[in-house]
Amino acid sequence: MNEKYFKTKYEYTHRVEDYNNIAPSHKTHSTNPVTRTQKNGIYKITCKTCHKAYVGQTSRNLKSRFREHKRYIKNNDPRSAYSLHILNCRHEYGDTDDTMTLLKQINTPTHLLPYEQTYIHSFHHNNKLIPEQHLNEHNAMFDFLHSNTTCHNPHGA
Repeated sequence: MNEKYFKTKYEYTHRVEDYNNIAPSHKTHSTNPVTRTQKNGIYKITCKTCHKAYVGQTSRNLKSRFREHKRYIKNNDPRSAYSLHILNCRHEYGDTDDTMTLLKQINTPTHLLPYEQTYIHSFHHNNKLIPEQHLNEHNAMFDFLHSNTTCHNPHGA
């Protein structure tokens, strides 16, 4: 399907949030500022060579989780799809600030898996997911949201 028929990532993310009755991710009203790498939730790590992403979840801070991925690579341990990708393809990986992005901060542990799966399906659908990361299961929420983000343009533009 043509990409112009999809709403923006911003609108899609808010549809996911509305569907799950979760406060929008763009509103952070904290009196104690936390750096990006101290947060938890859904993240992506972008391969510096092919620019495709691995999507993961963590209830710990991002920096700790990224250190685990780096340790897997250094120990030749394909424990994660990201480390498998780097090891098999001999691609370059960077540091946390260069390659890791928080996609959605999530503080409720039961929301981690649904959001992770939704982001994985979204990245897969847009051909931005590393091939080593497989879709675990059919995601009805992604299908529902994806089908409701398409629009019909009667003018054919």
